[in-house]
Amino acid sequence: MPLESKIETACRIEVRRKGGLFIKLSPSFFKGIPDRLILLPGGVIFFAEIKNETYQPSPIQCKVHKIIRKLGQLVFIIRNNEELYEAIQTAQLPRGDH
Repeated sequence: MPLESKIETACRIEVRRKGGLFIKLSPSFFKGIPDRLILLPGGVIFFAEIKNETYQPSPIQCKVHKIIRKLGQLVFIIRNNEELYEAIQTAQLPRGDH
């Protein structure tokens, strides 16, 4: 089971490889905010909550994720490289296809 730090490193490398930004968000300013904001070329933007295989988002994180999704934004839980690739592919779809 990979540590969250290893998952974050893999995500950062892949996002940068695609020419994007992997921005750390601070929960000290907004409790429950996802870990990362990911910006990719072409105006692709989404939030990512990085977790290892055994951890689930906390109740406050789930609540904030729901609010963000109601605003029409994408939030993904990423536990491994496969989920990262899936998130990137989904985020790159035209908005009506999600």
